[in-house]
Amino acid sequence: MYQCISPCNVFQCLESLTLESMLNLEKICHGKLELESFGKLSVISIIDCYELRDVFSASVAKLLLQLEKIEVKNCWKIKDIVTDDGQSIYCERILPKIQSLRLEVVPNLQQFYELISPVETIPAFFNGKLLASFSPLTETVIAGCGSLKYLFLSSAPLNLVQLNTLVIRECWMMEGIIKTNQAMDEVSFPHLTSLTLENLPKLTFIFNDNVTFPSLQRIEIREMDNVEKIWKNPPTLDSYFKLEEIQVVSCKSLRKVLSSDILRRFQNLRKLRIKKCEMLEEVFEMNQNSNVEAIRATPLSHLDLENLPNLKQVWSADPDGSITFENLKTLSTKNCPSLKNLFPVSVTKCLHQLEDIFVKDCGIQEIVGKEEKFQKMGPELFVLPKLTKMHLELLPQLVSFYRGPHTFKWPSLKSLEVIECAKVSKVFGLEFSSALEVSNEDQHLDIPIQQDALFSLDK
Repeated sequence: MYQCISPCNVFQCLESLTLESMLNLEKICHGKLELESFGKLSVISIIDCYELRDVFSASVAKLLLQLEKIEVKNCWKIKDIVTDDGQSIYCERILPKIQSLRLEVVPNLQQFYELISPVETIPAFFNGKLLASFSPLTETVIAGCGSLKYLFLSSAPLNLVQLNTLVIRECWMMEGIIKTNQAMDEVSFPHLTSLTLENLPKLTFIFNDNVTFPSLQRIEIREMDNVEKIWKNPPTLDSYFKLEEIQVVSCKSLRKVLSSDILRRFQNLRKLRIKKCEMLEEVFEMNQNSNVEAIRATPLSHLDLENLPNLKQVWSADPDGSITFENLKTLSTKNCPSLKNLFPVSVTKCLHQLEDIFVKDCGIQEIVGKEEKFQKMGPELFVLPKLTKMHLELLPQLVSFYRGPHTFKWPSLKSLEVIECAKVSKVFGLEFSSALEVSNEDQHLDIPIQQDALFSLDK
Protein backbone atom coordinates (compact mmCIF):
# COMPACT_ATOMS: atom_id res chain seq x y z
CA MET A 1 0.00 0.00 0.00
CA TYR A 2 2.69 2.47 1.02
CA GLN A 3 6.28 2.19 -0.26
CA CYS A 4 9.19 4.29 0.96
CA ILE A 5 12.83 3.92 -0.08
CA SER A 6 14.46 6.06 2.61
CA PRO A 7 13.11 6.28 6.18
CA CYS A 8 10.23 8.73 6.42
CA ASN A 9 7.35 9.81 8.64
CA VAL A 10 3.87 8.70 7.56
CA PHE A 11 0.43 8.95 9.15
CA GLN A 12 1.67 10.62 12.32
CA CYS A 13 -1.88 11.65 13.34
CA LEU A 14 -3.81 8.65 11.97
CA GLU A 15 -5.92 7.00 14.71
CA SER A 16 -7.98 4.44 12.77
CA LEU A 17 -7.10 2.50 9.62
CA THR A 18 -9.59 0.32 7.72
CA LEU A 19 -8.67 -1.64 4.60
CA GLU A 20 -11.53 -3.51 2.94
CA SER A 21 -11.92 -5.42 -0.33
CA MET A 22 -8.45 -4.53 -1.59
CA LEU A 23 -8.24 -7.70 -3.61
CA ASN A 24 -4.65 -7.38 -4.87
CA LEU A 25 -3.03 -5.91 -1.76
CA GLU A 26 0.02 -7.95 -0.68
CA LYS A 27 1.68 -5.62 1.87
CA ILE A 28 0.41 -2.67 3.87
CA CYS A 29 3.79 -0.98 4.18
CA HIS A 30 7.03 -1.72 2.34
CA GLY A 31 10.19 0.00 3.48
CA LYS A 32 11.57 1.75 6.55
CA LEU A 33 9.65 4.21 8.70
CA GLU A 34 10.72 6.85 11.19
CA LEU A 35 9.81 6.45 14.86
CA GLU A 36 6.89 8.91 14.65
CA SER A 37 5.07 6.96 11.93
CA PHE A 38 1.68 5.53 12.97
CA GLY A 39 2.38 7.06 16.39
CA LYS A 40 -1.32 7.60 17.20
CA LEU A 41 -2.83 4.58 15.45
CA SER A 42 -5.23 2.86 17.87
CA VAL A 43 -7.43 0.72 15.59
CA ILE A 44 -6.63 -1.31 12.48
CA SER A 45 -9.28 -3.30 10.62
CA ILE A 46 -8.51 -5.44 7.58
CA ILE A 47 -11.38 -7.16 5.77
CA ASP A 48 -11.51 -9.16 2.51
CA CYS A 49 -7.88 -8.61 1.51
CA TYR A 50 -7.31 -12.02 -0.03
CA GLU A 51 -3.68 -11.57 -1.18
CA LEU A 52 -2.33 -9.92 1.97
CA ARG A 53 0.53 -11.96 3.51
CA ASP A 54 0.88 -10.25 6.91
CA VAL A 55 -0.37 -7.24 8.87
CA PHE A 56 2.88 -5.70 10.16
CA SER A 57 6.57 -6.22 9.82
CA ALA A 58 8.55 -6.44 13.05
CA SER A 59 10.00 -2.97 12.54
CA VAL A 60 6.52 -1.44 12.06
CA ALA A 61 5.12 -3.30 15.07
CA LYS A 62 7.69 -1.57 17.27
CA LEU A 63 6.17 1.81 16.35
CA LEU A 64 2.57 0.98 17.30
CA LEU A 65 2.70 2.23 20.86
CA GLN A 66 -0.97 3.33 20.94
CA LEU A 67 -2.57 0.40 19.08
CA GLU A 68 -5.54 -0.97 21.05
CA LYS A 69 -7.49 -3.07 18.56
CA ILE A 70 -6.58 -5.43 15.70
CA GLU A 71 -9.32 -6.89 13.52
CA VAL A 72 -8.62 -9.21 10.59
CA LYS A 73 -11.42 -10.91 8.62
CA ASN A 74 -11.45 -12.99 5.44
CA CYS A 75 -7.74 -12.74 4.66
CA TRP A 76 -6.86 -16.12 3.23
CA LYS A 77 -3.10 -15.88 2.74
CA ILE A 78 -2.01 -14.36 6.05
CA LYS A 79 0.24 -16.77 7.97
CA ASP A 80 1.54 -14.37 10.61
CA ILE A 81 0.19 -11.13 12.03
CA VAL A 82 3.75 -9.82 12.46
CA THR A 83 6.38 -11.02 10.01
CA ASP A 84 10.10 -11.07 10.71
CA ASP A 85 12.00 -8.54 8.58
CA GLY A 86 15.29 -8.98 10.40
CA GLN A 87 14.31 -6.56 13.19
CA SER A 88 13.76 -9.27 15.80
CA ILE A 89 11.31 -8.37 18.56
CA TYR A 90 11.10 -11.78 20.18
CA CYS A 91 12.47 -10.59 23.51
CA GLU A 92 10.97 -7.12 23.31
CA ARG A 93 7.67 -5.69 24.48
CA ILE A 94 5.45 -4.63 21.57
CA LEU A 95 1.90 -3.30 21.32
CA PRO A 96 1.90 -2.13 24.95
CA LYS A 97 -1.74 -0.95 24.83
CA ILE A 98 -3.36 -3.75 22.85
CA GLN A 99 -6.81 -4.62 24.30
CA SER A 100 -8.75 -6.42 21.57
CA LEU A 101 -7.65 -9.03 19.04
CA ARG A 102 -10.25 -10.38 16.59
CA LEU A 103 -9.15 -12.80 13.86
CA GLU A 104 -11.92 -14.39 11.79
CA VAL A 105 -11.62 -16.58 8.69
CA VAL A 106 -7.84 -16.47 8.38
CA PRO A 107 -7.43 -20.12 7.35
CA ASN A 108 -3.63 -20.16 6.92
CA LEU A 109 -2.81 -18.30 10.13
CA GLN A 110 -0.14 -20.10 12.17
CA GLN A 111 1.49 -17.67 14.61
CA PHE A 112 1.11 -14.14 15.82
CA TYR A 113 4.79 -13.44 15.27
CA GLU A 114 6.88 -15.29 12.70
CA LEU A 115 9.99 -16.80 14.27
CA ILE A 116 12.86 -17.74 11.97
CA SER A 117 14.01 -20.35 14.52
CA PRO A 118 10.95 -21.35 16.56
CA VAL A 119 11.64 -22.50 20.10
CA GLU A 120 8.79 -25.01 19.85
CA THR A 121 8.63 -27.79 17.28
CA ILE A 122 4.82 -27.47 17.34
CA PRO A 123 4.25 -23.73 17.73
CA ALA A 124 1.32 -22.13 19.43
CA PHE A 125 -0.29 -19.01 18.03
CA PHE A 126 1.26 -16.91 20.79
CA ASN A 127 5.00 -17.56 20.90
CA GLY A 128 6.48 -17.97 24.36
CA LYS A 129 8.04 -14.84 25.81
CA LEU A 130 6.37 -12.59 23.23
CA LEU A 131 3.10 -13.02 25.14
CA ALA A 132 4.47 -10.73 27.83
CA SER A 133 3.63 -7.93 25.40
CA PHE A 134 -0.08 -8.71 25.69
CA SER A 135 -0.70 -8.15 29.37
CA PRO A 136 -3.29 -5.37 28.59
CA LEU A 137 -5.26 -7.70 26.28
CA THR A 138 -8.88 -8.00 27.46
CA GLU A 139 -10.62 -9.63 24.47
CA THR A 140 -9.48 -12.33 22.05
CA VAL A 141 -11.68 -13.80 19.30
CA ILE A 142 -10.19 -16.50 17.06
CA ALA A 143 -12.56 -17.94 14.43
CA GLY A 144 -12.12 -19.81 11.17
CA CYS A 145 -8.35 -20.20 11.61
CA GLY A 146 -8.03 -23.72 10.29
CA SER A 147 -4.25 -24.10 10.61
CA LEU A 148 -3.94 -23.41 14.35
CA LYS A 149 -3.17 -26.37 16.62
CA TYR A 150 -2.70 -24.52 19.90
CA LEU A 151 -3.39 -21.01 21.09
CA PHE A 152 -0.97 -20.83 24.03
CA LEU A 153 2.13 -22.56 25.30
CA SER A 154 1.88 -24.02 28.80
CA SER A 155 4.05 -21.22 30.19
CA ALA A 156 2.42 -18.37 28.29
CA PRO A 157 -1.07 -17.77 29.82
CA LEU A 158 0.46 -16.48 33.07
CA ASN A 159 1.03 -13.16 31.32
CA LEU A 160 -2.59 -12.66 30.22
CA VAL A 161 -3.52 -11.00 33.46
CA GLN A 162 -6.29 -8.76 32.01
CA LEU A 163 -7.91 -11.14 29.52
CA ASN A 164 -11.63 -11.35 30.35
CA THR A 165 -13.20 -12.68 27.12
CA LEU A 166 -11.92 -15.58 25.03
CA VAL A 167 -13.82 -16.91 22.00
CA ILE A 168 -12.49 -19.74 19.81
CA ARG A 169 -14.65 -20.98 16.91
CA GLU A 170 -14.25 -23.17 13.84
CA CYS A 171 -10.55 -23.96 14.16
CA TRP A 172 -10.56 -27.36 12.51
CA MET A 173 -7.01 -28.44 13.44
CA MET A 174 -6.94 -27.21 17.02
CA GLU A 175 -5.86 -30.00 19.38
CA GLY A 176 -5.89 -27.95 22.55
CA ILE A 177 -6.20 -24.41 23.81
CA ILE A 178 -2.90 -24.81 25.66
CA LYS A 179 -0.01 -26.97 24.50
CA THR A 180 0.75 -28.88 27.68
CA ASN A 181 3.49 -31.19 28.85
CA GLN A 182 3.80 -33.62 31.74
CA ALA A 183 6.00 -31.32 33.80
CA MET A 184 3.89 -28.19 33.37
CA ASP A 185 3.12 -26.06 36.40
CA GLU A 186 -0.34 -24.75 37.16
CA VAL A 187 -1.30 -21.93 34.83
CA SER A 188 -4.08 -19.44 35.40
CA PHE A 189 -6.29 -17.01 33.53
CA PRO A 190 -6.87 -14.81 36.57
CA HIS A 191 -9.42 -12.36 35.11
CA LEU A 192 -11.13 -14.39 32.38
CA THR A 193 -14.90 -14.09 32.90
CA SER A 194 -16.33 -15.50 29.63
CA LEU A 195 -15.16 -18.49 27.59
CA THR A 196 -16.81 -19.62 24.33
CA LEU A 197 -15.63 -22.69 22.41
CA GLU A 198 -17.39 -23.72 19.20
CA ASN A 199 -16.79 -26.28 16.47
CA LEU A 200 -13.30 -27.50 17.39
CA PRO A 201 -13.57 -31.08 16.08
CA LYS A 202 -10.17 -32.35 17.27
CA LEU A 203 -10.72 -31.55 20.93
CA THR A 204 -11.73 -34.57 23.03
CA PHE A 205 -12.00 -32.79 26.38
CA ILE A 206 -12.14 -29.14 27.38
CA PHE A 207 -10.45 -28.48 30.70
CA ASN A 208 -7.07 -29.63 31.96
CA ASP A 209 -6.42 -30.24 35.65
CA ASN A 210 -3.49 -27.80 35.71
CA VAL A 211 -5.36 -24.81 34.27
CA THR A 212 -7.45 -22.62 36.56
CA PHE A 213 -10.05 -19.93 35.88
CA PRO A 214 -10.67 -18.29 39.27
CA SER A 215 -12.80 -15.44 37.82
CA LEU A 216 -14.66 -17.35 35.10
CA GLN A 217 -18.41 -16.66 35.21
CA ARG A 218 -19.73 -18.09 31.94
CA ILE A 219 -18.83 -21.10 29.78
CA GLU A 220 -20.43 -21.73 26.39
CA ILE A 221 -19.54 -24.91 24.49
CA ARG A 222 -21.04 -25.55 21.04
CA GLU A 223 -20.64 -28.14 18.28
CA MET A 224 -17.75 -30.02 19.89
CA ASP A 225 -18.41 -33.32 18.17
CA ASN A 226 -15.66 -35.42 19.79
CA VAL A 227 -15.92 -34.19 23.36
CA GLU A 228 -17.14 -36.97 25.65
CA LYS A 229 -16.27 -35.21 28.90
CA ILE A 230 -16.00 -31.52 29.67
CA TRP A 231 -13.81 -32.03 32.75
CA LYS A 232 -11.39 -34.95 32.93
CA ASN A 233 -11.19 -34.80 36.73
CA PRO A 234 -12.77 -32.74 39.52
CA PRO A 235 -11.12 -29.30 39.65
CA THR A 236 -9.79 -27.69 42.79
CA LEU A 237 -12.22 -25.60 44.82
CA ASP A 238 -10.79 -22.28 43.65
CA SER A 239 -10.46 -23.23 39.95
CA TYR A 240 -14.00 -22.13 39.05
CA PHE A 241 -14.99 -20.28 42.18
CA LYS A 242 -17.09 -17.63 40.39
CA LEU A 243 -18.62 -19.81 37.67
CA GLU A 244 -22.33 -18.92 37.34
CA GLU A 245 -23.48 -20.27 33.97
CA ILE A 246 -22.73 -23.27 31.73
CA GLN A 247 -24.28 -23.65 28.28
CA VAL A 248 -23.66 -26.79 26.22
CA VAL A 249 -25.16 -27.03 22.72
CA SER A 250 -24.78 -29.61 19.92
CA CYS A 251 -22.03 -31.78 21.42
CA LYS A 252 -23.06 -35.08 19.87
CA SER A 253 -20.57 -37.37 21.67
CA LEU A 254 -21.17 -35.99 25.15
CA ARG A 255 -22.74 -38.57 27.46
CA LYS A 256 -22.57 -36.88 30.85
CA VAL A 257 -22.20 -33.26 31.90
CA LEU A 258 -21.36 -33.01 35.60
CA SER A 259 -20.45 -35.53 38.25
CA SER A 260 -21.48 -34.85 41.82
CA ASP A 261 -17.79 -34.42 42.74
CA ILE A 262 -17.42 -31.65 40.17
CA LEU A 263 -20.78 -30.05 40.94
CA ARG A 264 -19.87 -29.73 44.61
CA ARG A 265 -16.91 -27.53 43.63
CA PHE A 266 -19.04 -25.03 41.69
CA GLN A 267 -20.08 -22.87 44.60
CA ASN A 268 -21.77 -20.18 42.47
CA LEU A 269 -23.20 -22.13 39.52
CA ARG A 270 -26.76 -20.92 38.97
CA LYS A 271 -27.66 -21.65 35.34
CA LEU A 272 -27.18 -24.84 33.35
CA ARG A 273 -28.51 -25.15 29.80
CA ILE A 274 -28.03 -28.26 27.66
CA LYS A 275 -29.39 -28.47 24.13
CA LYS A 276 -29.08 -30.76 21.09
CA CYS A 277 -26.62 -33.29 22.53
CA GLU A 278 -27.54 -36.50 20.71
CA MET A 279 -25.77 -39.06 22.91
CA LEU A 280 -26.33 -37.47 26.31
CA GLU A 281 -27.83 -40.04 28.68
CA GLU A 282 -27.74 -38.19 31.98
CA VAL A 283 -27.02 -34.69 33.23
CA PHE A 284 -25.75 -35.32 36.75
CA GLU A 285 -23.58 -38.34 37.47
CA MET A 286 -24.08 -39.10 41.15
CA ASN A 287 -20.94 -40.68 42.61
CA GLN A 288 -22.27 -42.46 45.66
CA ASN A 289 -18.93 -44.08 46.48
CA SER A 290 -17.10 -40.82 47.06
CA ASN A 291 -16.11 -39.81 50.58
CA VAL A 292 -18.42 -36.93 51.35
CA GLU A 293 -17.62 -34.94 54.44
CA ALA A 294 -20.92 -33.05 54.53
CA ILE A 295 -24.02 -32.59 52.45
CA ARG A 296 -23.65 -29.52 50.26
CA ALA A 297 -26.46 -27.60 48.58
CA THR A 298 -25.67 -26.65 45.01
CA PRO A 299 -26.64 -23.04 44.20
CA LEU A 300 -28.10 -24.17 40.84
CA SER A 301 -31.35 -22.26 40.30
CA HIS A 302 -32.16 -22.67 36.57
CA LEU A 303 -31.97 -25.94 34.63
CA ASP A 304 -32.91 -25.95 30.93
CA LEU A 305 -32.87 -29.19 28.91
CA GLU A 306 -33.91 -29.27 25.25
CA ASN A 307 -33.67 -31.63 22.27
CA LEU A 308 -31.84 -34.47 24.03
CA PRO A 309 -33.09 -37.63 22.26
CA ASN A 310 -31.18 -40.16 24.42
CA LEU A 311 -31.55 -38.50 27.80
CA LYS A 312 -32.81 -41.23 30.11
CA GLN A 313 -32.52 -39.48 33.44
CA VAL A 314 -31.50 -36.13 34.82
CA TRP A 315 -29.84 -37.76 37.83
CA SER A 316 -27.94 -41.04 37.35
CA ALA A 317 -29.00 -42.10 40.84
CA ASP A 318 -30.71 -40.62 43.83
CA PRO A 319 -28.18 -38.13 45.27
CA ASP A 320 -29.48 -38.64 48.79
CA GLY A 321 -26.63 -38.06 51.23
CA SER A 322 -24.21 -36.28 48.89
CA ILE A 323 -25.69 -33.10 47.44
CA THR A 324 -29.02 -31.28 47.44
CA PHE A 325 -30.73 -29.06 44.86
CA GLU A 326 -32.70 -26.94 47.28
CA ASN A 327 -31.99 -23.70 45.37
CA LEU A 328 -33.53 -24.86 42.09
CA LYS A 329 -36.18 -22.36 40.95
CA THR A 330 -37.03 -23.30 37.36
CA LEU A 331 -36.86 -26.55 35.43
CA SER A 332 -37.62 -26.60 31.70
CA THR A 333 -37.52 -29.85 29.73
CA LYS A 334 -38.42 -29.99 26.03
CA ASN A 335 -38.22 -32.72 23.40
CA CYS A 336 -36.54 -35.43 25.48
CA PRO A 337 -38.35 -38.57 24.24
CA SER A 338 -36.31 -41.10 26.28
CA LEU A 339 -36.74 -39.34 29.61
CA LYS A 340 -38.96 -41.34 31.98
CA ASN A 341 -39.17 -38.99 34.98
CA LEU A 342 -37.86 -35.64 36.19
CA PHE A 343 -36.82 -36.12 39.81
CA PRO A 344 -35.76 -38.86 42.20
CA VAL A 345 -37.69 -38.85 45.46
CA SER A 346 -34.99 -37.26 47.61
CA VAL A 347 -34.47 -34.40 45.14
CA THR A 348 -38.17 -33.60 45.21
CA LYS A 349 -38.16 -33.50 49.00
CA CYS A 350 -35.62 -30.64 48.97
CA LEU A 351 -37.10 -28.39 46.27
CA HIS A 352 -38.01 -25.63 48.69
CA GLN A 353 -37.36 -22.82 46.17
CA LEU A 354 -38.89 -24.40 43.05
CA GLU A 355 -41.26 -21.97 41.33
CA ASP A 356 -41.78 -23.21 37.76
CA ILE A 357 -41.89 -26.65 36.09
CA PHE A 358 -42.22 -26.75 32.29
CA VAL A 359 -42.28 -30.11 30.49
CA LYS A 360 -43.14 -30.47 26.80
CA ASP A 361 -42.84 -33.25 24.23
CA CYS A 362 -41.06 -35.78 26.44
CA GLY A 363 -41.45 -39.50 27.13
CA ILE A 364 -41.94 -39.15 30.88
CA GLN A 365 -44.33 -41.52 32.62
CA GLU A 366 -44.23 -39.73 35.95
CA ILE A 367 -42.84 -36.50 37.34
CA VAL A 368 -41.19 -38.14 40.36
CA GLY A 369 -39.55 -41.52 39.83
CA LYS A 370 -40.19 -44.20 42.42
CA GLU A 371 -37.15 -46.19 43.52
CA GLU A 372 -37.39 -49.55 45.22
CA LYS A 373 -35.20 -48.52 48.16
CA PHE A 374 -37.81 -45.95 49.18
CA GLN A 375 -40.63 -47.93 50.75
CA LYS A 376 -43.10 -46.16 53.01
CA MET A 377 -46.09 -47.51 54.86
CA GLY A 378 -48.16 -44.44 54.08
CA PRO A 379 -48.34 -42.03 51.15
CA GLU A 380 -45.39 -39.86 50.18
CA LEU A 381 -45.73 -36.18 51.01
CA PHE A 382 -44.32 -33.73 48.47
CA VAL A 383 -44.07 -30.17 49.74
CA LEU A 384 -43.23 -27.49 47.16
CA PRO A 385 -43.89 -24.30 49.10
CA LYS A 386 -43.01 -21.84 46.31
CA LEU A 387 -44.27 -23.67 43.23
CA THR A 388 -46.46 -21.20 41.32
CA LYS A 389 -46.69 -22.75 37.84
CA MET A 390 -46.61 -26.22 36.30
CA HIS A 391 -46.96 -26.75 32.54
CA LEU A 392 -47.29 -30.30 31.14
CA GLU A 393 -47.74 -30.59 27.37
CA LEU A 394 -47.47 -33.31 24.71
CA LEU A 395 -46.60 -36.06 27.18
CA PRO A 396 -48.21 -39.17 25.66
CA GLN A 397 -46.79 -41.57 28.29
CA LEU A 398 -47.54 -39.51 31.38
CA VAL A 399 -49.71 -41.43 33.82
CA SER A 400 -49.12 -39.90 37.23
CA PHE A 401 -47.16 -37.40 39.26
CA TYR A 402 -45.80 -40.33 41.30
CA ARG A 403 -46.50 -44.05 40.94
CA GLY A 404 -47.14 -44.68 44.60
CA PRO A 405 -49.70 -43.19 46.93
CA HIS A 406 -48.91 -39.57 47.61
CA THR A 407 -50.20 -36.25 48.72
CA PHE A 408 -48.77 -32.79 48.32
CA LYS A 409 -48.76 -29.26 49.67
CA TRP A 410 -48.32 -26.54 47.08
CA PRO A 411 -49.66 -23.43 48.83
CA SER A 412 -48.35 -20.99 46.20
CA LEU A 413 -49.63 -22.76 43.07
CA LYS A 414 -51.38 -20.33 40.72
CA SER A 415 -51.42 -22.12 37.37
CA LEU A 416 -51.52 -25.78 36.35
CA GLU A 417 -51.66 -26.53 32.61
CA VAL A 418 -52.08 -30.08 31.28
CA ILE A 419 -52.24 -30.14 27.47
CA GLU A 420 -52.47 -33.18 25.17
CA CYS A 421 -51.37 -35.81 27.67
CA ALA A 422 -53.20 -38.79 26.19
CA LYS A 423 -53.04 -41.19 29.14
CA VAL A 424 -54.22 -38.65 31.70
CA SER A 425 -57.99 -38.73 31.93
CA LYS A 426 -58.42 -37.13 35.34
CA VAL A 427 -56.63 -34.35 37.18
CA PHE A 428 -57.70 -33.93 40.81
CA GLY A 429 -60.67 -36.10 39.88
CA LEU A 430 -61.84 -33.70 37.15
CA GLU A 431 -62.61 -35.01 33.65
CA PHE A 432 -61.03 -33.11 30.76
CA SER A 433 -60.44 -33.58 27.04
CA SER A 434 -57.44 -31.71 25.62
CA ALA A 435 -56.42 -28.99 28.05
CA LEU A 436 -56.91 -27.92 31.65
CA GLU A 437 -55.75 -24.85 33.51
CA VAL A 438 -56.27 -24.54 37.24
CA SER A 439 -55.64 -21.10 38.67
CA ASN A 440 -55.36 -20.25 42.34
CA GLU A 441 -54.78 -16.52 42.59
CA ASP A 442 -55.80 -15.83 46.15
CA GLN A 443 -55.96 -18.98 48.22
CA HIS A 444 -54.63 -22.47 48.80
CA LEU A 445 -55.63 -25.01 46.15
CA ASP A 446 -57.94 -27.61 47.71
CA ILE A 447 -59.49 -30.08 45.26
CA PRO A 448 -60.52 -33.71 45.97
CA ILE A 449 -58.10 -36.30 44.57
CA GLN A 450 -58.95 -39.67 43.01
CA GLN A 451 -56.59 -42.65 42.90
CA ASP A 452 -56.65 -42.97 39.10
CA ALA A 453 -56.00 -39.26 38.55
CA LEU A 454 -52.73 -37.56 37.67
CA PHE A 455 -52.33 -36.64 41.34
CA SER A 456 -53.54 -39.60 43.42
CA LEU A 457 -53.83 -40.48 47.10
CA ASP A 458 -54.70 -43.78 48.73
CA LYS A 459 -57.59 -43.42 51.13
